[in-house]
Amino acid sequence: MPKVSNIKAVTRKILECTKSVNVSFNNVNLATNELMKKKVCLVTGASRGIGKAVAKELLNCGATVVGIARDESKLKACSKEFSTDRFHFFACDLSDVENISQYIDEIRSMISYQFIDVLINCAGVKNGNDERFFDYTHEDFDDVLGVNIKAPFFWSQAIAKQMIENGIRGHIVNVASIKGFIGEASPYGISKWGCVCLTKGLGRLLGNKGIVVNGVAPGGTATDMAPYKEGDSLAHLTTPSLRLSLPEEIAKIIVFLASDLGNSIVGEVIIADGGQVTQYGPSRNLI
Repeated sequence: MPKVSNIKAVTRKILECTKSVNVSFNNVNLATNELMKKKVCLVTGASRGIGKAVAKELLNCGATVVGIARDESKLKACSKEFSTDRFHFFACDLSDVENISQYIDEIRSMISYQFIDVLINCAGVKNGNDERFFDYTHEDFDDVLGVNIKAPFFWSQAIAKQMIENGIRGHIVNVASIKGFIGEASPYGISKWGCVCLTKGLGRLLGNKGIVVNGVAPGGTATDMAPYKEGDSLAHLTTPSLRLSLPEEIAKIIVFLASDLGNSIVGEVIIADGGQVTQYGPSRNLI
C-alpha cells in the first residue's frame, strides 16, 4: 500500500499541472427559452433538414443564430419563416476554405462584431452509397469530402482560434452519421468516418482551452437525403423502432451538446439512429 506522503506529493503535482486550466462546474438550471440566451451560434447547412431544425431550436432557446448555406433563396425563406431579428443568414460555399477569414469578418459585421460562442457543423452532401463504388469519379469524391470534412475541419480551426484568443468558453458540435461507425465504401461514408475522428481529436485538443467539442451521428432521418412517406412498406427494414428519426429530434440532442448542460461530455459522438446500427452484422434481423 503506498504511503500517504507519496499520495499527497502526487496530488500536489497534479494540482500544479492544472492551475492554468480554468474549469467551471456550475450547474445549469434555466428555463428552456433561456438555455442559449446571449449565445451567438453559427449553424452550417441551416437552409434545410437537420440544420434548419437546429437553427429553429437554438432560436427557441434564446440564441442569436447565423445560418450558413449555399442557397441564399432558401436562407431567406427560413428567415421569413422564423420571423425574428435574432436570425441572420450568410450564403457561401463552405468548402471554399481559403476565404473563411473573410467570411467570418463579414458574418461578425452582421451581428455587431460579436464573437461566435457555438459552431454547429451540420452541412452535408451525399451522392450515393457503396453500390456506386465502381462508378465514383474523383470529382464525386472531392465534392463530398470538400463539404463534409474539409469544411468542418477548417471552420472549426478558424472559430476555435477566435474563441481561444478572446477567452470564449465555446462549443463545437459536428454532425456525423452512423456510416462513420459501420463504414461504407462511398465518399459520404468516408467523410463521416473522418468527422467522428475529427470530433474525438478536437475534444481532446481543445478541452483544456475551454472549448467543448462533441458530435451526433444520426441514422435514417426524414430529410431530403432520406425521403420518407408515412406508411412506407420499407420502414421495418430501417430501424427496430420502425421509423426514421425526425430532424427536430436530432436538433434537440445537438442543442443539448451545444449548451452548458453538456459540458461534462467531451469528444463523444452520440449515436441517434433509433437502433439502426443494431441491425448491422451477423445478428441482423430483417423480418
